[in-house]
Amino acid sequence: MNEVLIPIFAFLSGLFIKDYFPTYFRKKAENLATKEDIADITQKVEEVKTEYLIKIEHVKAELKESEKQTEHFHQISQSTYQKLFEKKIEVYQMLINENIKYENENSKANIEFHTEYGAIDGDFYPYYSYFIRVQNIVKKYRLYISNKLSDYFNEIPSSSLFNIDMGENNQDGSAMQEGYMKLYKESNKAFEKFWEQLNEDIKIIRKKIDL
Repeated sequence: MNEVLIPIFAFLSGLFIKDYFPTYFRKKAENLATKEDIADITQKVEEVKTEYLIKIEHVKAELKESEKQTEHFHQISQSTYQKLFEKKIEVYQMLINENIKYENENSKANIEFHTEYGAIDGDFYPYYSYFIRVQNIVKKYRLYISNKLSDYFNEIPSSSLFNIDMGENNQDGSAMQEGYMKLYKESNKAFEKFWEQLNEDIKIIRKKIDL
């Protein structure tokens, strides 16, 4: 009986070892590999997360610094703009004062029109002096006046200034007086357009300061 059972047992044991153990060890190996893969993947994910967080913090720091610089630049810009605007008002006030001074003291008292003869009599030096003062303001403070105002002044004919300079150099009073009169004739109408534009500029300035 035992002689029969032993071969059968051996045969069954062989089948068991042949089929079960390889499958068992394969599963164990697969499970071990899976655990190792999961651990490796987890480690890589953590590394990526850490790198990502570092980059985020770096970007945050850059943005914060950029915001500081932008705010600082904005403050500088506001301060610079305020100074420029205040200077602009000052320059326009200088021009207005020159116009008021001339209108009050010189234009009506010193220049008379005689249309019947088509002539102009009077002392034109005050007009010349007035023109030169305004010219100096425009040239010196061109940055603070509007482009239109600057263009209008550039369009004012003033070729007679050369004749006046020549008269002064030669100490020729008659030539100088002729130059003063010529300056008035050639520039007066264009000068009026300059002042009209100045008044338009002042309207814009007043809107900005809510007057």
